[in-house]
Amino acid sequence: MAGALIPVYRFEKNFQLLKRKGTFVSFGNASGAVPPFSPLKLMEKNIKFARPAVFNYMITPEEGTYYSKLLFDVISKGVVKINIFHEYPFTAEGVQQAQAELPRGKSTGKLILKIGD
Repeated sequence: MAGALIPVYRFEKNFQLLKRKGTFVSFGNASGAVPPFSPLKLMEKNIKFARPAVFNYMITPEEGTYYSKLLFDVISKGVVKINIFHEYPFTAEGVQQAQAELPRGKSTGKLILKIGD
């Protein structure tokens, strides 16, 4: 399924859901590639479209340090909550079990491989 496009009806739904002056952020390709669309589509509600890549935000070590501190600050304050679905031991069996959870869509958070205590 590599290179598959997101079904157009699902992609179009995003434009319907966005408020006027909203921002459409497309991040990653887990659901497939973004289908081609006319930039005129953004004019209907004065929408901004962004396609960020995390590695372009953190090119220098200073940027990596800055954004890492910012992230851990909002996590420690509870602004961003991390949902941990399950922790697995760092063993062959634990890794296999974690990998088996992914394609089923059973997990609803992060899967952690725990190294040591």
